[in-house]
Amino acid sequence: MHIAIDCRWIRSKSIDGIGRYTINISKELINQYKNSRVTLIFNDEEIERWVCEKLEVKDKKNVYTYQLSYPVMDMWDMICPGIDIAKISPDVLVEPNYITGAFHWSYDTVSVVHDLTQVMYFDELCTKWKTRLLWGTPFFLSTFFSLASRIIAVSQHTRKDLLKLFDSDFFKVSPSKVRVVHEGVAPHFQESASKDELERVKEKYGIPNEYVLCVSRQQSYKNLDGLVEAYRLLPDAVTDQYKLVLTGSFNEEWTPKLKGSVKDLIEDRSIVFTGFVDDEDLPAVYQGATLFCLPSKYEGFGLPLLEAMASNCPIASSDRASLPEVAGDAAVYFDPEDVEDIARTLEDLLNSPERRNELVRIGRDRMKQFSWEEAALDILSVCKEVGPT
Repeated sequence: MHIAIDCRWIRSKSIDGIGRYTINISKELINQYKNSRVTLIFNDEEIERWVCEKLEVKDKKNVYTYQLSYPVMDMWDMICPGIDIAKISPDVLVEPNYITGAFHWSYDTVSVVHDLTQVMYFDELCTKWKTRLLWGTPFFLSTFFSLASRIIAVSQHTRKDLLKLFDSDFFKVSPSKVRVVHEGVAPHFQESASKDELERVKEKYGIPNEYVLCVSRQQSYKNLDGLVEAYRLLPDAVTDQYKLVLTGSFNEEWTPKLKGSVKDLIEDRSIVFTGFVDDEDLPAVYQGATLFCLPSKYEGFGLPLLEAMASNCPIASSDRASLPEVAGDAAVYFDPEDVEDIARTLEDLLNSPERRNELVRIGRDRMKQFSWEEAALDILSVCKEVGPT
């Protein structure tokens, strides 16, 4: 069986969540599927070279690459990819994110659904006519789902959302088509950073010695405004000792608003915005934190929770969506709509090293339930379901 993987979702070396997912799944599928052909599909030669180096495919004779002339989420991506990908004759295409027209009658497609934010937050995320028409409307999304041979949901909660939102006579997804395959965590998060490495990373990003960490994109449903408002409610003795560190790429709509609301806290170095953190530096950022907090109102999975667990960082988390499914007993939960509840949770944990140590211990056991190797085996099993016998 010839499996193709759409690596166009790795859109830059500053990888986002879907890019990281694509790299990790590709790596493990290649490792698990050594005796048959695997083709990695790109649209950028520099990214292709970088990814192939990371995946160490140079000496793997069963791994091939193929270039398309357009990226994902381009208008041509709605029209041409199926015809172009069919030229390499795959049996199954693994599509790491379902928002693409990469379908063709000659092969089966296994599409991954990470979340349904563009439906739930339509007005915020679908601001351009192209996104409003193609990626936020039930008609086009249900077309994508109907053309996929199988659908991978990254959590039970995402599967539930998918089946609930697409359960009408016109826009229905068959439950039998949807499989749940959890994400994993990269091994380098479990590697202890040296004291020198911790200091290097702190200096690089302007991070203080003791801090509460949040790793998140800056959009409204991520609830960073709720987190900073809760931070303001903490006693001076707590905020004098523990600063708030927010990582994530600049968002032209939301970052200026967020920074403007905490200008005073930025000026006195109580809150630090690091910007994008390189993937190789991220484990040290987690490991240097006293506490990790994820205040999001909605997540399809919540990969930072696994990264925090792997980095021996205790967790305070929103109790919404998939987050309790991922963190289990390895987190203390709060209502993300209640800033006083967020503040109480942070204060209690920052004042209790014993409870933090307990969460770290539980997290080390909890994270063993999630691995990219198991995820790839499950996806490979789904590919074999639909591929040629």
